[in-house]
Amino acid sequence: MRACYPFYHRQTMKRVFISYKRADKEVVFALKDQIEAAIGEVPWIDIEGIESDEQFVNVIIKAIDEAEVFLFMYSHHHTHIDDLGKDWTVREINLAEKKHKRIVFVNIDGTPLTDYFEMMFGLKQQIDATNASELNRLLRDLKSWLDIPSSPGQTSVTPLPRPQNIRKRRIVSYIIGGILVLALAVSAAMLWTHSGKYTRGLEYTYNDSTRTASVSKGTAIDQGTITIPNHTCHKFRRFIVQEVAQEGFSNEIKLQHVVLPSTLQKIGYSAFFNCDILRNVEIKEGVTHIDDYAFAYCEDMQNISLPSTLTHLGRYAFRGSKSIETVKCWAKTPPAWGRSGNEIIFENKNNIKILVPEESLELYKQAKGWSNFKNNLETL
Repeated sequence: MRACYPFYHRQTMKRVFISYKRADKEVVFALKDQIEAAIGEVPWIDIEGIESDEQFVNVIIKAIDEAEVFLFMYSHHHTHIDDLGKDWTVREINLAEKKHKRIVFVNIDGTPLTDYFEMMFGLKQQIDATNASELNRLLRDLKSWLDIPSSPGQTSVTPLPRPQNIRKRRIVSYIIGGILVLALAVSAAMLWTHSGKYTRGLEYTYNDSTRTASVSKGTAIDQGTITIPNHTCHKFRRFIVQEVAQEGFSNEIKLQHVVLPSTLQKIGYSAFFNCDILRNVEIKEGVTHIDDYAFAYCEDMQNISLPSTLTHLGRYAFRGSKSIETVKCWAKTPPAWGRSGNEIIFENKNNIKILVPEESLELYKQAKGWSNFKNNLETL
């Protein structure tokens, strides 16, 4: 790291400041030489491209403060900045903006501005350094701004070559964009023609007025697991999935694991009735109703967790599911139990544990239906 900067200290005040990325040094210095020859003044530029030397801060501040024109040499390297707050070129242009300097974006390789630079500096003058007429216009403007008289034999300038890889990237982006558009069109057509069939083995019914959907049938569960999404599309419209309908997965003998969506509110009548090998069901917060026979005769089910939002537990909801060992019910208010309160909802009364919120234990012991299991009640 340098301790001093003799080159900078012996220079007179520079009226043009050039900011650039170190990776662009070779190209930028070639352009700097042309600018210097054309205007007859030496621009200020960091010779070594030291973008992270804290000792250099005061030198940069002084140079920007003295400059009248700030030339920002923009390239594709500015599209890969990980932290804008730490990038030295960004810090330099922000300081120049704060000090109300005349800022010119000089695009050295034809790369479009990123969203950040477009939003912050899109209204600044833009110069394409690969275009001879624009580059000559910059030189004329510099002479005008700096009050430098034009000489009869004006120095000619050579535009920078546009890198071939930029052209290739643009061509590739056009190709990829075309493929994406085609894929979206095909996907939209498939959604339209399936008339409600979801491509992951789910079928739906739709409520147009509420823009909600109900899973009406589950099929093609070859791997034993199915995940129901939060939303589905039908005829180019988005529907929120809020229900598993009556008998939606009834008698699905291959079903082992179900992930329900966070948007779900209701599990319908016999929705998972007689799913022999169903072991795990993730019932998320938001479900308020589990209807009659919803998980009846799911003989491999061992543990169940009922969300705090649950308000109604239907008749015989888990009847015949004799392997259930633990039920966690997170609702502070005991959910309504069946109709009369005498229905068998959980089997295995001698061994099952029902865990409830500590502050609600006494409420559960007295609540209709739950009181039949008061000896099985424990706290979470």
